[in-house]
Amino acid sequence: FDAAAKKFSSQKKALYHVRAELEEELSMLQEKQQCAVRDFSASEEALLQAGVEFVHPVDEYKEDCLNHRTRMAEYREHLCKVEDNWINLERDEI
Repeated sequence: FDAAAKKFSSQKKALYHVRAELEEELSMLQEKQQCAVRDFSASEEALLQAGVEFVHPVDEYKEDCLNHRTRMAEYREHLCKVEDNWINLERDEI
């Protein structure tokens, strides 16, 4: 018998609640994104007919996501180097 089972159970319920809220928010954002893409289609056609060069918002978004992921990977790499340096310093002290 786990004495902390009740605590873990309530934490699990709270996490399920947070998950449901996040799934609902994600669904709302996806719908909003689909509406924005549909709304842009008229502008896209007009720009294409006028021969104006432009970057489609979906492509812009994908590039932003890629840049964000790249920055996060670089940051994680930096943190790993810092942690390795701390470990090496601690080893040197021993």
